Order: sequence, then C-alpha cells, then structure tokens
Amino acid sequence: MSKKRMITRLLSVATAVTVGLSFCACGATPEEPKENRREEAEQKDTEKERKDAEKASISLEGEYKPASFEQRDINSDTIRWMCSAYAIYSAYNDKSLEVVGGLAGDDREWYREAVKEALAGGWGIYDRKDVEDTLEDLLEEGHRKQYKEAVSELKKAEILELSSGEAMVEIAGYDSLSEEEVCKYQTAYEAYQKYGENGIDGWDYCRALQILGDCYQAEYINLEECLDLSLPIAQELQKTYENWDGVAESYLYGYSFWKGERTDDYDSQKRWEVYEELKNMESGPYTVPYDTKLENTWKDGAKAKEKEDKDDAKAGYVSVKAGELGEVKVRLPEDYVWQEDFDSSTGMVLFEKENPEGGVDLSVSYKLRSKEEFPDMVEMEEESALSKEKTRRESAEGKGVFESSGIQTKKVGDLDVSYIMFYDNLDDTSIHEIDYYAWAPIGDSYLLLAEVSHADNKAKELMIDKEGLILDTVFADIKY
Repeated sequence: MSKKRMITRLLSVATAVTVGLSFCACGATPEEPKENRREEAEQKDTEKERKDAEKASISLEGEYKPASFEQRDINSDTIRWMCSAYAIYSAYNDKSLEVVGGLAGDDREWYREAVKEALAGGWGIYDRKDVEDTLEDLLEEGHRKQYKEAVSELKKAEILELSSGEAMVEIAGYDSLSEEEVCKYQTAYEAYQKYGENGIDGWDYCRALQILGDCYQAEYINLEECLDLSLPIAQELQKTYENWDGVAESYLYGYSFWKGERTDDYDSQKRWEVYEELKNMESGPYTVPYDTKLENTWKDGAKAKEKEDKDDAKAGYVSVKAGELGEVKVRLPEDYVWQEDFDSSTGMVLFEKENPEGGVDLSVSYKLRSKEEFPDMVEMEEESALSKEKTRRESAEGKGVFESSGIQTKKVGDLDVSYIMFYDNLDDTSIHEIDYYAWAPIGDSYLLLAEVSHADNKAKELMIDKEGLILDTVFADIKY
C-alpha cells in the first residue's frame, strides 16, 4: 500500500459513521525496519477495511454548516486527550487547555479573523478544501521525512554510536554544514537517542490536531468534522508513544529540528519550560490518563444531549453554566420556583420561594466559576466573604445587631460546602435579614456558588435559620 493511499484512507475513514481505523505507523523502531512494519501492516489489512475505505468519503468542499452540538454537550476523556496533545502550543499562546482550538465564549468571535490570518500565513489555508490538502500533506510527510533523512546520514557517519558529547563535537566539526544544519543534526541525534525513528512524530501529529482545532475556530470545519478528523490522528499518536512524556518531548524535538536550533536555545527552551509547568499543573492536561480508550463519543451527541436535557427539565433540573464547557444542573423542591425570565449577564440562575405569610419571598441564586478562568477561585471566595463581613460589620456598628458565623464548612452529600452567614437587625430599618454566601468545588475544575437571602418585617419570623440547615436543601441535588 502506498503512503499516499494510506493517508487518503485515513482522511476518508475519519468521517465515516463508525471509525475503526488502524493505519501504518509513519516511523519504525530501530529494531524493526520501516519496510517490515509496513509489510506486516498490509498483511493484516482486511478486505472489509479496503471496501469501507473505498465507500467512505470526505468532502469539505461544500459550505460550512455548524455542528448540531457544542463541546459541553459531548465532552469526554477522548476530547480532553486530543486537547492535551497540543497543550504546549495552547499554553504558549495563552489559549484554553480544555477547549478544542483553545478559544471559548466571546474569544471565539473576537479572535476568529486572527486565527484565519495565522492559518493563511502559516499553512496556506483559506477555505475548507485547503484544510484537507494541508492535513494530507502533513500526515504524508511533515517534517518526519527530513528527520529520517538526517538520521540516515548520521547512521552512515556512525555518529549515532557516539556519546552525546562526542556526537555534538563531531557534528559541529563539519565545515560544509551551516549553523542551522548543525543544529538540525544535533537535535536529530538527541531525538533519535530518546525515541528512535519516531523522534519527532509527535511534532507532526500534534500540529495536525492543533490545525484542526484552529480550523474549527476559523469556521472552516465544524466541531463534528474536527473531531472526526482528529480521532484517527490521536489514535496513531497514542500508539506511537508510551506516555505523555513521549508525545510532548517528540513535539519539542520536532520544533527545534524545524527551527534549526538546539533544544537549549532560547525559543526551544521557552517551550520546554511551558511543558514543565504543564506537567506540574494540578488537574493539568497531562492528568488525563494516557491510556484513555480513544473512541467516537460524539456520535449522535446532539440527540443524546437533547434527550438528556428534556428528561432533566421534566424532572425539575435547571442548568448553571460557565464558559464553553462548564455545566452543572441544580434541583430544588417544588415550592422553589425557577425565575426563567431572570436576565443575568454573569450566568446567575435564580429561584424564589413564596412567603406563606405574604411577606418578602426567599431567594436562592447559583453561579458557576471555572478554575481555568479563575485559578484561585476558592481563595477569591474566602477573601470576598471576609471582605463582605468587614463591610457589613462596620456599617452596622452602633446601629443594632449584626452577627456573622465566620467561614464554616459542612458536608452535603459528596460536596464540601464552605459558607458564611450574616444576620442584620438594625435600629434604623423595619426589617431583619439573614444572608448566606456558600461555595462548593465541583470536581477539579469548577466552583458552584450559592447565595441565599431572606428579609422581612421584624415582627415576622424569617424563613431560614442561622444554623446553616438551608444549605442542606440548596446543595442536596446537584448533577455534574
């Protein structure tokens, strides 16, 4: 099977309804020659695969049409794995690490033209057809071809058998090589010592995934097309290396090889530093299990999500969202009425419970925050709570009764809820009031905020107490 046909089949099968793709590795290990691997792979190819490849087709020549779902509707470990593969690129460019293409919310529209300019200038991509052509070229050869040629030359010169120090000196001693060529050969030596023939495969595969993400952001392809095309590339990348170190380091070796500089030169070193930061990041991209089963988790995603949302809405759940991905669903008892028409620019969701005595209603509101947008969100809430306490205490001084619980914690189901309670009964007003400000981490990435408030005439008993019992209701039924 020719390499050209192999890549064409990759692109064809990528958008088939069922993706059962297994294509030949583009580089073999030193112990197993490339030709042998290809022959074995061809022998294992079944007639069904060939027929499926012939029947399946990919066409990006028509007009762009948005997918029927968003990432939050179908997000999965497979999609997170794909985003993690090009996390160095995303982090270096201050993009989101969890979103396909790295841009979420308003940023998608604000930066769309900039993304298009980058695709045009860097890759010659101006439309949907260019996406297919560029991807095919990158998967067919990329910089792997030049790398293998460099490795072949190093083998002939018996430099691969030398120690690192000896090899660097030997390569630098070739007067016929430019400084850039010396760096390329030195980087090729380093990459080969670590990953053999696959020394920079990660560079090409990760860039292919990154380009698809950018093309999705540019609206040359929709999310479903992006994921369909990304899946077989991610599967091949996963097979090529044993762990995230292999993916990231081969990407970095590839960058240095392309740039014509040593791995410790400035631009390359900055990217290695980004990689080290990502490795040490709590809940970072490399905490996604490397051996995640990569599969199509978005097939019929819109229908499944629509059905789930309808079922949840029928059951009384209301969505609280944050950014492109964040969503939890909350449900309160039936006497708490969701204020569906309440308009909030911050994504707040409001419920009210009618006062049986005809006074002021009890209100409960929720907001969701993303750790990616607010890395220190827990500390922020604690500081905000203490700041509110100080302000209200100072305002109440000499005017009546002010009480604060201070920051407390309690367990509600699986959630660790922190809260502060304020009670006001001031001389210059006719009302008394209890307010709760509470927050609970949702997994590793989000924080659910809740505010509970009730104020009424001093002659009337308030609908909530000072002991925090209301929080057992507020956080009792949360889906995430």
